[in-house]
Amino acid sequence: MNEPESLSAAEEIIIETEEGAVVGEVTEMEKVSQEVVPVNVAESRQFADWAAKAVEFLNVYGPPESDNELKQYDGAFKAWQGSKVKKYSDQEVINLLGAYLGQRLVQDLDMEWVMVTDKYGQDYAVQHKVSKLMGFPFSSVMKRIEDGESDFLHGVYHILKNELEKGDLDQREE
Repeated sequence: MNEPESLSAAEEIIIETEEGAVVGEVTEMEKVSQEVVPVNVAESRQFADWAAKAVEFLNVYGPPESDNELKQYDGAFKAWQGSKVKKYSDQEVINLLGAYLGQRLVQDLDMEWVMVTDKYGQDYAVQHKVSKLMGFPFSSVMKRIEDGESDFLHGVYHILKNELEKGDLDQREE
């Protein structure tokens, strides 16, 4: 799914967590009409299955580095990126880590899996059950693979959590 045009330059934000600072960017994006519908039962089960299998990825690439599971997955992702022989394809990593991140957001932040369709295409996302706040876990992983970046799962999680804690979000119309 292509992204809407940016309306402003990225503004750096710093969020303090128990595990240290998370640095992120906030950019005002063009508002586009979206159709947002809950995923079906089969898709929801698939995401739960992939998330459960993510621990196998962690066991291959990530010896425990911290007490924070999200940071462990960040470390495993970085190790996978640097490995000469990859036991998982890019698509498998997108599926496993995207589903893991999405399931954490669903469980911890009162979100649900949805399919978003707009003029740029379709993408799976998680959306807060009360507000319009959304995250795109699969696209988040795919972007980091394409850009060669790492250390993002912990950051994406805490940026969304921070936005919810700040409040001041548009409410869903249902």
